Amino acid sequence: MNRVTKWLSRFAAFTKTAWTFAEFTNLDNVAPLIDGANYASGYTRNPWTHACVHAIQADVAVLPIVLQDPAGEKVEKHPALDLLAYVNEGTDGAGHMAGTSGWLDLNGNAYWMLTEGQTPTAMWLLAADKVTLGKKAQWWEYRPNGDNSKVKEIPLEQMIQFKLWNPESDLYGLSPIQAAENSINLDHNIRALNGAFTKRGAIPSAMLQAEHPVYDDQMKQLRAQWDSVYGGTTNAGKMMILGGGMKYTQISLSGKDALFFELAKMSREEILSIFGVPPVRVGLLEYASYANASQQMRAYYENTVLPRHDIICNTLNEFYLPRFGLRGYSLKADTSDVAALQEDDLQKAQRLTLATGGTPWLTVDEARKEDRGLDPLPDKVGDVVYGDPSKRPLGEKPEPKPVPLIVPRPSLQGQGDEDTEDAGADMPLDEDAMPGAGRNGMPPKVPAATRGARVSLVR
Repeated sequence: MNRVTKWLSRFAAFTKTAWTFAEFTNLDNVAPLIDGANYASGYTRNPWTHACVHAIQADVAVLPIVLQDPAGEKVEKHPALDLLAYVNEGTDGAGHMAGTSGWLDLNGNAYWMLTEGQTPTAMWLLAADKVTLGKKAQWWEYRPNGDNSKVKEIPLEQMIQFKLWNPESDLYGLSPIQAAENSINLDHNIRALNGAFTKRGAIPSAMLQAEHPVYDDQMKQLRAQWDSVYGGTTNAGKMMILGGGMKYTQISLSGKDALFFELAKMSREEILSIFGVPPVRVGLLEYASYANASQQMRAYYENTVLPRHDIICNTLNEFYLPRFGLRGYSLKADTSDVAALQEDDLQKAQRLTLATGGTPWLTVDEARKEDRGLDPLPDKVGDVVYGDPSKRPLGEKPEPKPVPLIVPRPSLQGQGDEDTEDAGADMPLDEDAMPGAGRNGMPPKVPAATRGARVSLVR
């Protein structure tokens, strides 16, 4: 008899109360991932937070920045643009923008330290969680080691602060990750649960019952020996040998405990919603189709990426451009090359076709070049637009139709009733046969027999 079986033979009636699966994982001992201060760990250790922050900062960083004068004209070359493209010897412009957006998500603030003087020649992005305002907000304090071992005082005019709106503070911004704190911690606990479940061989815990009493220290030793022999993924499915009237009872998941795993999906959706990132952007294609994927990406740019880029540019317009004597100028994002914001070929064709009255608007040669890059047809036979012959351009009047002139026949006295009825019938008047018909704008001459008769124009 091995030591485990020996201890089992002394095992008391362990308990008659069934523990839930969540209780077996000891989630009460799992420290929260975010405790109100260490927000950066939410990015480094939570996959959905990392995916959202990375997606936003990557899309913000690649948007080109254009400089416009007060009249709205584009400025092609200026030292202010050059510094944004090459901020310092170790960082390029895209990386600088990516870090700025990332710190706004993690801390609600981002800080650029500029070189001394009115016109900066270099800039550095500081770790936002190591920057605070000094005494009476007279300077900035930067702690590179994260503690008071080294404190660098930076003049206010040498720092540019970017911040998100915070209803609880006028000095510091509020980050999305702070609002997502509970959802991130919930997701962290669920992952701890799944990890514990997998570590036990992906099977629910069990309960052992015995007829003989076992003291607390013996139960602890018994649990450790049991885990060493039968616990873990490598021991999954291993044959158990019990003795001394021991009874093994496996505890299955109840319906209530099974719903615990649905929380994983709920917490994921909450995190994505708080950051404003659609599922398709982070690779979740469960409910995506071509149509709604395009709409998701368009809404993502319009509601998340561009507003974030505007926050950065607006701050630069206020505190960066005046250093170069450019007050009144503005920095904006150039979205002309963003595929998600452009209409596809089908939408463009439908819009232009509708705008031109529903008729074709390209020549054959233009359509060949646009669609396949083909050369024009020989002898200019393709230089024509095939339209609907039944439609006329707006404003063009149709040719008037000729109106026949009809005169009644004179009634003849003394004739029979039949002749009288025939005499009253109208007869067409041949204007060309009458002398002076229509000449010089004068009315045509009417024969004497019909003078005094009523003349009617019938279309």
